[in-house]
Amino acid sequence: MLKTIVTCNFSGPLKRKQAASFCDISKRLKPEVRLKKDGRMVNGKVEVAILSLGIKGGDKITIEIEAYETESDLKILAQFIEGGWNDELYAEIIKKMPFPTNQNYI
Repeated sequence: MLKTIVTCNFSGPLKRKQAASFCDISKRLKPEVRLKKDGRMVNGKVEVAILSLGIKGGDKITIEIEAYETESDLKILAQFIEGGWNDELYAEIIKKMPFPTNQNYI
């Protein structure tokens, strides 16, 4: 398992669109993705679960992934969070990723 702690670089509370973008990115990755904040761990591929953490700008959260291939998957997720969960960064990341083919992408 690989994990890293990242700081959420945005202001205010996490919005639904930001959580949805994170889910879209994480669903395109093979490994299981989990987010942890204040001792609570949730599935990083489920939007409602992410929103239930009550993430706010400046919060530190832990990303954990099952180590399938490389650390690049973890770096992609950390880059999105530290980049402010914004639309431009989301579009840039998605362009480089294949469309998911697994059944969990719904």
